Amino acid sequence: MNNPKMKPALIGGAVFGVLATLPYIQYINAVCCALYIGGGVLAVYLYLKEAPRAEKTPYGDGAVVGALAGLFGAVATTLATIVLRLLGVGEEEAAQALAAVEQSGVELPQFVLDMMGTSGLGVGMVFSTFVMAIILYGIFATIGGLLGAAIFHRKEQN
Repeated sequence: MNNPKMKPALIGGAVFGVLATLPYIQYINAVCCALYIGGGVLAVYLYLKEAPRAEKTPYGDGAVVGALAGLFGAVATTLATIVLRLLGVGEEEAAQALAAVEQSGVELPQFVLDMMGTSGLGVGMVFSTFVMAIILYGIFATIGGLLGAAIFHRKEQN
């Protein structure tokens, strides 16, 4: 891990990835995906803390670190979700959501039900959720990385 961007991105992504799966804390994301943006900001803060002072604001570096944090966050969220579901956490919410969809009169196609599996942990569901997480977390964590670069940039003193 010689790249100075990897460690901060891994820490920022892991923090928001795990927090995004915890019951009740995950609802913070209802406010403009705040955890994902916060993960990008955290990653850039950690990166800029060790980086030398620069004349220009490192928006490019902030975007890269944020995007990497989004990638690591997607992996962390997927792994944490699998572990929590295997432990039975979140099963009740998944069953309630499925029941609400059925009560609304919407009939889910059989392939969707097959993807979900019996516990919401079907391989197809995990894979499709992971792909969506990479896209969404990448976008919002990159925004967080740009915000972090704007907030935490230290100019070189003359």
